[in-house]
Amino acid sequence: FHFLMFLVWTFFYGIFRFQKKKYSLLPVFVTGALFGISIEILQYFLPTNRHAEFFDIGADLLGTGLAILFLYLLLKKVPEFKK
Repeated sequence: FHFLMFLVWTFFYGIFRFQKKKYSLLPVFVTGALFGISIEILQYFLPTNRHAEFFDIGADLLGTGLAILFLYLLLKKVPEFKK
């Protein structure tokens, strides 16, 4: 679930940035990665029924990375996308 959620979230966040003529993918990846890591840190410190999981961070980063790959391919293969 983490993988899919972060893939979709990061992809749409990248599309949102593209609409503002910002085509750099590094800020998109860093934002997605920091968001996933911060969620796990909060789960560790907050008194809830949730627990921080190292594998969740890995799934978040993999989903974010795959979304970045999709965005990169979209920018390279569809030149009209930048217009």
